[in-house]
Amino acid sequence: MDQIISNFATDKQTTDDLQILGKYSTGSLYTLFRRTKTKGGELLLESYLIHPLKERFAIKKRQERIQSLVGKALVFPVDSSDFKEFELFIKSYPSTSPMSLFAQFAKRQTQAWIGAQEESTYIKQQVENSIKTLLLLKTWFKSTLENIESPYIEEMCKLFSNFWEIVPLMQHSPITSTLKSQFNHERFLRTDQHANILQLIDVCHELDLYIAVAEVAYEKNFTFPTLSDENKVSLELIEAFHPTIPNAIGNTLSLHSQENLLFLTGANMAGKSTWMKTIGICLYLGQLGFPVPASEMKFCIFDGIFTSINLPDDIQKGYSHFYAEVMRVKSIAEEIASGKRLLVIFDELFKGTNVKDAYDATLQITEHLTEYANCLFVISTHIVEVGMALKEKSSKIQYRYMPTIMAGSSATYTYKSKDGISDDRHGMMIIREEGILELFENKNTI
Repeated sequence: MDQIISNFATDKQTTDDLQILGKYSTGSLYTLFRRTKTKGGELLLESYLIHPLKERFAIKKRQERIQSLVGKALVFPVDSSDFKEFELFIKSYPSTSPMSLFAQFAKRQTQAWIGAQEESTYIKQQVENSIKTLLLLKTWFKSTLENIESPYIEEMCKLFSNFWEIVPLMQHSPITSTLKSQFNHERFLRTDQHANILQLIDVCHELDLYIAVAEVAYEKNFTFPTLSDENKVSLELIEAFHPTIPNAIGNTLSLHSQENLLFLTGANMAGKSTWMKTIGICLYLGQLGFPVPASEMKFCIFDGIFTSINLPDDIQKGYSHFYAEVMRVKSIAEEIASGKRLLVIFDELFKGTNVKDAYDATLQITEHLTEYANCLFVISTHIVEVGMALKEKSSKIQYRYMPTIMAGSSATYTYKSKDGISDDRHGMMIIREEGILELFENKNTI
C-alpha cells in the first residue's frame, strides 16, 4: 500500500483558491478524479489531496504506479454497493478463534430453531455475498491484472497468489448446502483468512483510485512530470492548461532561482487568474505524484505552496478587505522567511486600498520577494507602473501579460501569455458596452 507521509506546507485559503477539495463543486480536483467504485477509494483520494508529498521516492513511486495503468481500460469488477456491503461485514465481524466462532455459530442456529432467525439469516447472506465478491476479485486478478506488464500490478498479483488458490469455490461447495458448509465459509472469512482479506480490501481501494486517476489522465491527455535532479528551485511548464475548464488554452512557464518571479499583467477577463491557478494546480498535482494538465512539466520538490487569489473579508474578526489582504501577506511572509522552498501566488496585491498605497506596497514587497532565491513567485496586478519601476530595480523578474484584441469597441482574449507588460485598461469600455450608463441616463427609468 502507498503510505501517506507528508508535512507539505499549505492552508485552506490555498486549497480553496485552487479548488482542490469540494465534493459538490464541479470545478474541483476532487470531483475531477472522483471516479472510484469503492468508498475506500474515494476516501483515499480525499486523503491524498489533503497531503501532497515531499519525498522524491514517494512521488516517483506513485507516479510509476498510476502511469502503468494509463490506457489499460481497466474496470474495477465489483459494484460499489456490493463492495461496501462486503467491506462492512468483514470489518464489523472481526477475526476470532475457531472455538469462539463455533460457539457463536451454534448459538445462532439454536436461536433460529426456536424462531429467532434474523441474525442467522443475515450472517448467511453476508457470507454468501462476501464469497461472491472474492470470486469476482479472483477472476479479475487472474484473468485481467496478471496480463498487464507493470511491476506494481505484478507485485499486487504476487501478494495474493497463494490466497486465490484457497478461495472457496461456491459452485463446488454451495454455502446453503449444509450447516458444515456454512460454518466453513464463515470460518474462512473470519478466522483463517481474515487478515489477508483486510489487506486485500486496502489494496482494492488503492487500485480503484489509481485506475480512476489513470482514466482521467488518458481521457484528458495529462502527462507525468519529471523531477529535477538539481538542488536549485525550478518549475517548468509547457502548454499547461486548467484541468476543469473545457477547451482550456495552454501556456508555458519557466521560473528558477536566477529569475524567480513572474510579474503578470493584463485586462480583466484576459485570463490572468486562470493561468495563476493553473500554475498552482500543476505543482500541487505534481507533488501528489498525479498526472498534470500540461504537455510537459519539470519541477523540483517544494516544501509548500501558498496563494492569495480569492481572498474574502473576515467579517467575524472585523477585518476589511484591505486588512484581510495585509494579514494574508504577513502570514505568507512568515512562511517565506522560515527558509521553506515555496511557490507563492498573489493575485492583485492590495486591491482593497487606494492606488497610491497599492503601488508603493506592491513595488516594495515584490522587490523584497526576489531576494528569496529558494522560492518562486507569481504576482499579478493592474498597476502596470509597478512593473516599469521594477525593471530598473531587479533582473530576477520575468514580465508576461495576457493580451486583449480590440475589434472596434469589442474585446476578445487569446488567453495566451506574451512577453512584456500590458497597458490594457478596458474597464470603462466594458461598462459602456453593457449599456450601464445609458440605463442611468434614460429619464424613463424607474
